[in-house]
Amino acid sequence: MNNHNQPIILIVDDNTTNIKIIFDFLQNVGYKLLVAQRGEAAIKQAQTASPDLILLDVMMPGIDGFETCRRLKKIPETKDIPIIFMTALSDTTEKVKGLSLGAVDYITKPFQQEELLARIKIHLQLQNLNRTLQKQNNLLQEEMTARIAAEEELHKLNQELEEKVIARTVKLVEANNQLYHQAFHDSLTGLPNRSYFMQKLRKAIKRGSELPNYFYAVLFIDLNRFKVINDSLGHQIGDEVLKIVANKLRSCFRNNDIIARFQGDDFVILLELNDHQEIYTIAKRLQQEFKEVLIVKNHQLYCSANIGIALSNSSYKAPEDILRDADLAMYKSKNIGDYAIFCHEMQSDAATKLELENNLRKAIDNQEFCLYYQPIISLSTGLLSGFEALLR
Repeated sequence: MNNHNQPIILIVDDNTTNIKIIFDFLQNVGYKLLVAQRGEAAIKQAQTASPDLILLDVMMPGIDGFETCRRLKKIPETKDIPIIFMTALSDTTEKVKGLSLGAVDYITKPFQQEELLARIKIHLQLQNLNRTLQKQNNLLQEEMTARIAAEEELHKLNQELEEKVIARTVKLVEANNQLYHQAFHDSLTGLPNRSYFMQKLRKAIKRGSELPNYFYAVLFIDLNRFKVINDSLGHQIGDEVLKIVANKLRSCFRNNDIIARFQGDDFVILLELNDHQEIYTIAKRLQQEFKEVLIVKNHQLYCSANIGIALSNSSYKAPEDILRDADLAMYKSKNIGDYAIFCHEMQSDAATKLELENNLRKAIDNQEFCLYYQPIISLSTGLLSGFEALLR
């Protein structure tokens, strides 16, 4: 058991890049760190250094994380050290296997730094509480042996101690829930944030690839005239507009629909559908909602929205792909004045526009343009009346 005030954490991962990222982050926080790249080395370090917590990668050469955990739990000096598995595996069976071997938690790669820090803090605090409780229980047992006559008093002390531990544990759980909420929700609107939305969208894509009759859609919403409101009335009014829009979106959709603030004045929505035809009714209803005037601190504001929609299909493999297409559709909706549903022609148009812009820039740099003057002749007099400049 580490007797220093500075907690010691042993990082076990065969990937040097992962080690460096975790090492630099936790070192800046203030932890003392040890590193091992194989299971055998990790076991030796744990026996000699007695770390307060072990971050253990599952997939490693030699003995993997599961076998390393099993061996650590058989060694008296290391069996009580909390182990948090780090893995890219999302299979529930694998997680159950790790927890059954004695691990206290799982961190899924790629991890959020705030989530990693929160889980480390919680398990270090729980470890300290367990040590304190164990010490106190040992003392109580000795006193009970020596003072049978004081059994009732000792029982009372033990009960009080357990109640304190339970109360502190409840506070830790509440703190953990609060940290989780802060990590995955927007502080201004209270809506889920980009990270949370990406997690849910990734699951929807996976489910859609497994179930042919599972339909979903992603809506990308951008507010019109929001910058004008911010610049003219100030950011405080702009923030109030975002809150009103967030509440408006909540009222338009079901509880199981995922509504998130993506960035700035952009919102994204993940919908489960009975079929793709259902999206037309939803989009029209949503556009109608944004036509209503907003009352913000005695200001009457009109803030319509551009809505781009991407529908599920088997070609989507990553959240970024379907979000890109919904974003393209949203920009298309700016031109047509109505919501737009993504089609592959939009992607082709965007690629053609980008290629044209690049070619024009190269032509300017390479001086490939020529200036011609075309005369303008007056039909009534037959005389030259001017020139028209042409760039070719």
